[in-house]
Amino acid sequence: MSSQIVDVVKECAVCAKFASSQAKPPMQSTAVPVYPFQIVSMDVFFAEYAGKRRNFLVTVDHYSDYIEVDILQDLSAHCLVKTCQINFARHGVPQLVISDNGTNFVNQEMKAMAKSWNFQHSTSAPNHQQANGKAEAAVKIVKRLIQKADEAGQSFCIVKSSQTSVEWIVETVISPVSRHSDKL
Repeated sequence: MSSQIVDVVKECAVCAKFASSQAKPPMQSTAVPVYPFQIVSMDVFFAEYAGKRRNFLVTVDHYSDYIEVDILQDLSAHCLVKTCQINFARHGVPQLVISDNGTNFVNQEMKAMAKSWNFQHSTSAPNHQQANGKAEAAVKIVKRLIQKADEAGQSFCIVKSSQTSVEWIVETVISPVSRHSDKL
């Protein structure tokens, strides 16, 4: 019966007219990582925080589901690459970085960083952000946390740290590793 339905839909002119312009690519599963920060997914999103619209970068580890959140000063490739360098210096360089096809990820600076830092950069299919599911799920979680913090008038656990080699201040969530590094 289902094959008959498929045949009818294929022959239907109205169905063809209103069909999706681009078929969804098949979901591809990512290899299961063996250690933390071996595979990370990233996404950039916007949210209202502390009365101001801000740009955020979310990085999620596929091994532990640990989420790192950075406030980006701007959406330039340079700013994104510098933020990635700081995160990778803290957590280790991943073997694989997965992102969408945003211009802040698909550019010469990111390609150069991937080559010099020796990691593979994989992007999801154009116009199909759902393929970067880990990062999209993390964005939902972080947006909810930001809304809750804003509503309650609380901090989003953000600390400003000045980087001597970087010309701007990077605001980043304190990671569990850096929070306890003085005890190591």
